[in-house]
Amino acid sequence: MAKEIFWFNGDLQHHEDYSVPITQHCETVRKAGYDFICLQYKDMQDPSRIPDARTISSSDFLIISGSEQAFQSCRGLWAHFGLIPFTPPMPDTITDNFNIRQGLEEVRRRSSDCLIIVHHPADQRWLQEDFKRAYEGGARYMELNPEKTPLQSAVDLWDQCLSAGLRFYANLSTDAHGLGGIRRKGYVSVPASALKADKIIHALRHGAHVCVEEQCAVRIGKVERPTLVPGDVYSVEAEGTVWTRFIGSGGQLLDATREMPARYEIRGDEGYVRAELLDANGRRVFTQPAFKP
Repeated sequence: MAKEIFWFNGDLQHHEDYSVPITQHCETVRKAGYDFICLQYKDMQDPSRIPDARTISSSDFLIISGSEQAFQSCRGLWAHFGLIPFTPPMPDTITDNFNIRQGLEEVRRRSSDCLIIVHHPADQRWLQEDFKRAYEGGARYMELNPEKTPLQSAVDLWDQCLSAGLRFYANLSTDAHGLGGIRRKGYVSVPASALKADKIIHALRHGAHVCVEEQCAVRIGKVERPTLVPGDVYSVEAEGTVWTRFIGSGGQLLDATREMPARYEIRGDEGYVRAELLDANGRRVFTQPAFKP
């Protein structure tokens, strides 16, 4: 008998600001509507200050330990990465002079199977060569977080990377540095049979999650994401959707429909296929791209 699957909402980039005890901090975040967060630490010289995630998680709120590290981009600017799970973080004194390749080699040496996320790629620090080096170093995720630019600018970067053969999954996060930053930008919704770290990580690792823009009224029910084999069908079912767009290589609009479930039959020459589900106000849910086997 198949296990029932639930959709859990979470923030993959969340930072503690020490203004309140960590238990109070997490309770406030839980009450704001999150099921889990990845608590990412950065510039930490004293790992003993990092609480054990197992001691602050509960049956209805999960904490996953992580780290945010910065390495030098091609232009010598700080390129930030999220590492999930990853504990303790690398002190910044170790990585200050690392370029992206060197930094990610050190990450892999310390934690060979952690998920590596490109953080805020739309902040003008990244060149296409940096994305390539990140991908070669094991990064398989990139944020769609807007900075001082519209969300679409980050989505366009995602399409550029996908079109160049960099198979990134996407996520949206708050990048909250304290309680004042919660419930902004967006979050991920992850399918799993239980709210446990290994199940959440497993779903993320396989690109089963979706990215939800904050205040979007769309609620995902089911995503069937095939490989790009002609005749296969990419299917999405979600409440609150008024329009579904299927996107392919170069950000090209492949099809659009108001029908639900929304279905797109694979031709095989699309390069990749992803879906965007829009609510009545134009806010979006982004599903992950389908690729060739």
